[in-house]
Amino acid sequence: EHDTTWWGSDGGDSVVRLPLKLRRIIIEHRTHNVYADTLVDVEDRSVRLHRLKAVYDDAESMTDAPVALQRETAGLLQAQWADSARALPNPIAELRETGVGEPPVFEAMAPPEDYDGMVTQLEIALQPVDGAREYRIYVAAYEDGSGAERIARGEQPTLTVTRLQPGFPLYLFAAYLDADNKESKPSEAHRILLADDFPFR
Repeated sequence: EHDTTWWGSDGGDSVVRLPLKLRRIIIEHRTHNVYADTLVDVEDRSVRLHRLKAVYDDAESMTDAPVALQRETAGLLQAQWADSARALPNPIAELRETGVGEPPVFEAMAPPEDYDGMVTQLEIALQPVDGAREYRIYVAAYEDGSGAERIARGEQPTLTVTRLQPGFPLYLFAAYLDADNKESKPSEAHRILLADDFPFR
């Protein structure tokens, strides 16, 4: 609807700025009901709202204190998030040091043909590597690979990656196991930003 926002998908940093204000209440309901094999008009579509209440955790939450606290700590929280990657394990950096052979190369990637508008998975094709026993895909929220997790693996260079987050930049890395069961050096980071066009909100 015009001038409304689906919670958590505002395209910004997903931080709700306080204070919240109730601007309107939108109510949707049927214009017709199904009775057997007939559509029957809903003659009275009026709605009455009774005893609406705003519920707070405590008395302090009813004051400007939460607003002041959020504004005072906004910069601090941002700084913590920016440095948080340093505290995460980085398997990609480790593979750059210990991996063997040449890194694999992304050849193609695309969402499935029957997706519903919210892309949460990809079909990924890697260039085949002679002697590779297993191919692997890692995903991270940071370009340097901090916090990367292996999310797909298989014997063939074509893999399906699932459980991805749309509307949020992610970085994919590829690797493989050679004939001696040693993992290769990782590929370069491949940045993705999947579509979130899901129509039914």
